Amino acid sequence: MKKCSLLFSLILSIVVFTGCKKQPFTDPYPFNPDLYGQSSYTPAINAAIKAEMTTGSIPGVAVGVIKKNKIEFLKGYGYQFNNFPVNDTPYVGVQTNFYAGDLSNMVVMMAVMQLHDQGLVDADVDIDQYLPFGVDNPTYPNDPITLRMLLSGTSCILDNPGQLNALTTIGDSPIALKDFLKEYLTPTGIYYTTANFSAMDKPGRYYEPSKVAISLAAYIVERVAGTNINEYAKAQINTDLGFFNCGFFLNELIDENIATMHDNSAGAMAPIQNYGYPYYPGGQYWNSITSLSRLLLTYSDSGKYQTQQMIAPLTTLDLFTPAFPVANPDQATGWRYSVTPGGRSVIGISTTGFGFSNRMWWDPAKKIGVVVLANADNCGAQVDNIADILFDNADN
Repeated sequence: MKKCSLLFSLILSIVVFTGCKKQPFTDPYPFNPDLYGQSSYTPAINAAIKAEMTTGSIPGVAVGVIKKNKIEFLKGYGYQFNNFPVNDTPYVGVQTNFYAGDLSNMVVMMAVMQLHDQGLVDADVDIDQYLPFGVDNPTYPNDPITLRMLLSGTSCILDNPGQLNALTTIGDSPIALKDFLKEYLTPTGIYYTTANFSAMDKPGRYYEPSKVAISLAAYIVERVAGTNINEYAKAQINTDLGFFNCGFFLNELIDENIATMHDNSAGAMAPIQNYGYPYYPGGQYWNSITSLSRLLLTYSDSGKYQTQQMIAPLTTLDLFTPAFPVANPDQATGWRYSVTPGGRSVIGISTTGFGFSNRMWWDPAKKIGVVVLANADNCGAQVDNIADILFDNADN
């Protein structure tokens, strides 16, 4: 379920702002309509997107389109926050940071595969060799768990709400990633229970995506690289892709550049305080439509962004291959094959949670990619429609 008892309590913490105005941030990567071909997108596209936002009660949306190995279109619509007077409300721009949800997986996957390319990790061996503690499914203790299983949702590690709900906090979690993982995944841990693992089948044969599993992959990056995943991403990913003021921690971001999340369960666009949890690499990445579009472009262009080869072409190609077909024939490493409501075959990630709804899709046949970020929940149908609108326009 998307909403748990703790998250229901978070909605009671409606964001309260003072009347004090803050200085606008300085954007070092301003949007250039000529560079991104905005003129090729008609007023009808704007009207269609705004209509979906109205239907879905979405305060703000940012969209990106990739075509012919370049970013063709970027644009923000609406507002970062619903309840401000119009003259005080920041508009959504192409550098506005949204809560990425499962799109965070693409950052962790790139970090893992960079280490894989350097020969520092092997995605298909037992992860215990990279950890200071053992991680074993109590039902299948002799069956190894691999990095590829962690990234593809087949590790049999589960997100157990009985243990995780109470760990969600307003703002960044005070619990260190390594401490949480040890306490959640090892039998002597305070958050440990056998219900943290699936007993349905062996690792590699059972499919259920897990934020904790993604976070464990990120922790392995930390162990091998000798720095935390946030700093690794800054040095090895963000700089080369030109990401601006993004990351896993709210306390590092510019407040005036954050799209506040909203709960739409009552159709009221109720703002909520931005939240965090100790398994933050599994969903808590804050990033803009510009940066996430560049990330998708890198994966779709054989691991290359402009002159930077972020991951090897053969490694990138491998990420398009179903990882464990017995468990799920549509799940590749890190992302999944699917069909949009409009009938388009794509690979990517669809993620919706408390306060957000995001899509990142790549059409391999047409070589068109679409990213849609929305700062509200209960609007998945409208976000899907926006993605299809952008795909159809790019087809022409």
